[in-house]
Amino acid sequence: MTLCCALTFTAQLGTSLFLPALPALADEHGLSVGSSGLIVVMLALGAALPLPFFGAAADRYGRKRLLIGSLLLFIAASLLLTVAAQAELFLLMRFLQGVGAGGAAVTSRILIRDVSDSRVLAKNLSYLSFAFIFSLGSGQFVGGLIQQHFSWRVTAYLLCLVGLALLILALSLRFPPEPPRSSGSAFGDYPALLRNSRFLRPLLVGALGYGALLLLQESAPYLFQKQLGLSPVQYGNLGVAISLAYLAGALLVNRISVRAGARRLMLMGLAVMLVASCLLLFLSRDSLLHPGLLLVLGLFVLAYCAVSFGQALIFPNSMASALASASRGSGQATALCAFLQQIVGAGIAFLPALLSHHISLVACAVLLLSIGGVLLLGPARQQS
Repeated sequence: MTLCCALTFTAQLGTSLFLPALPALADEHGLSVGSSGLIVVMLALGAALPLPFFGAAADRYGRKRLLIGSLLLFIAASLLLTVAAQAELFLLMRFLQGVGAGGAAVTSRILIRDVSDSRVLAKNLSYLSFAFIFSLGSGQFVGGLIQQHFSWRVTAYLLCLVGLALLILALSLRFPPEPPRSSGSAFGDYPALLRNSRFLRPLLVGALGYGALLLLQESAPYLFQKQLGLSPVQYGNLGVAISLAYLAGALLVNRISVRAGARRLMLMGLAVMLVASCLLLFLSRDSLLHPGLLLVLGLFVLAYCAVSFGQALIFPNSMASALASASRGSGQATALCAFLQQIVGAGIAFLPALLSHHISLVACAVLLLSIGGVLLLGPARQQS
C-alpha cells in the first residue's frame, strides 16, 4: 500500500508542482495564455493514451516490469525538460513525462485491485485519494515557493529525485502474487468491457468529475494571479485548502463507503459540484474580478474546494463500481478505467484554451459536466 500511495503521489506531482509556474513557463516558451494549458494537457494525454497497452503489458509481463520501465521514462523525461528550449520540444517531454507517470499510477491501481475484493475496493482506493490530496496540496505549495525563489527547472530536478527514490523502492520490494498470465490475445478483455454498461456508466461519471477538477486547475493560476492579484507563493498556499477539502471527501468515503454505497456517494459529489459551479457563475461578473476584494477571493477558494471535495467522493466510488463488474485479476479492466478517465479528462482540459480561461465559461462547463454525471447514473435500480 505504501508503494501504491507513493506512485499516485508522484504522478500527481507532475501537474501540481508546475501549476504556479504556468504563467512563467508560457512567457519563457512563447505560449499564449490559451495555449499554455497544453503544458497540463500534454501530461494528461501522455498519461492516458498508452494505458490500454499498459494494462495488457501488466497482465502479460507482470506488474513489476511495467512499473520499472515507467519510472525510468519518467526520470529521463523530467531531466530532459530542463534543456528543452523550444516550446514543441518542451511539450513533447511533458507528453513523455506523462507516459511514465501514467504507467506508474495505473500500476498502483492494478496492485490495489489485485489484493481487494469488491466490498472494500472503494475504501482501499480512497487511500490513493489520500496520496493524491497530499500531492495536490504540497505540490502546489512547494511549486509556489520554488517559482518565487528559484526557477521551474528546480521543479523538474525534484521530480527526477522523487522518481529515482521510487525506482529504488520498487526494485527492493517483493510484489504480491499475480494472477496467471494470459496466453491469448493481449487485449482480450477490452471488447467485452466496452460493451458493458455497468462498467462504462460509473466510469464516465468519474471521468467527468476529473475533467471538472482539471478545468479549474488549469484556469485557477490565471484567475488568482492575474485577476485577483495573488503572488505565486500566495497562490501556492491555496493548495493547502484545496487538499484539505479533498482529504475531507476521501475520509468520508473511507469511513462510510461500505454502508452508504457507491451510487449515493457519487450523487453527493455531483450535487456539491453543481452548487460550486453556480457559485462560480455568480462570482464571475467583471465587477467582482478585482484584486483586494477579500470576500470574493474567499468565495472563489470555497467554490474550488467544493469541486475538490466532490471529486474526492466520486473518484474511488466510480472506479469501484466499474471494477465490480470485471474479473478481479484483470489488469486490463483497471487500465481501461484509468484510460477512459484520463482521456475524457484530457479532452475536457482542452476547453480552457478555447474559453480563454474566462471563469464564467469555465463555471458553465463544470455545471454541464455535473449534470452529465447525474444523467449517466440515471434512476436507482432495484438491487438483487
